[in-house]
Amino acid sequence: MRSFIIFGPGSSERDLQAFRKVPDISWQKGIPAAKDKADVLILFGGDGTIHRHLAQLVELELPVLVVPRGSGNDFARAVGLRGANDSLGAWQKFAAGQGMSDWWMWA
Repeated sequence: MRSFIIFGPGSSERDLQAFRKVPDISWQKGIPAAKDKADVLILFGGDGTIHRHLAQLVELELPVLVVPRGSGNDFARAVGLRGANDSLGAWQKFAAGQGMSDWWMWA
């Protein structure tokens, strides 16, 4: 699976460590140039990071998982992601082929 990572302010590779434990994932930073270059996007940040990239995310129409790392995290809370552990559990299920839940921004 090809995963692209977006780090918001205050987020770093350290936040990604637990997510990297899922096998058979290729990781790249940034936003893919086209929909066919990625399978999923993981955004480490809050509402500001989501809004900063929203137009590109909508255009790509790829699944997006938000890992709440901002100061407000209203979007993440609205979809039931209270913290990084919730996002990690969702990521593990998705990577295991168990599908997506309500917390995915697009499917």
